Amino acid sequence: MKYRFKINQTEEDFYKFNEFVILRSPDGKKSLRTMRMSTTVIIGIFALITLATRGITRESIIGVIPLLILLAAVQLLIKPMMRSTLKNHIKTMKQTGRLAFSLSFH
Repeated sequence: MKYRFKINQTEEDFYKFNEFVILRSPDGKKSLRTMRMSTTVIIGIFALITLATRGITRESIIGVIPLLILLAAVQLLIKPMMRSTLKNHIKTMKQTGRLAFSLSFH
């Protein structure tokens, strides 16, 4: 007996799978954590350099505040940025004809 399955996969299914892999899989969570930690370290180094060169004064603390706001914004927007990057990547793959799936399997 021969079974035939017809499976239709859409672009939305492909996007949702990749979104899951990037944001919720163990490897994706690890990469997000690494990105968050690296941005924190980089901005922290800039903040420490600012404080070290100017000393701990009112002006240097005011100079560090924009860096802390930038850090908070990056931390809050990292997941939406990843989603946007994924959508752009899939769009580019579609335009070049290199989608990683076929629209139907038999």
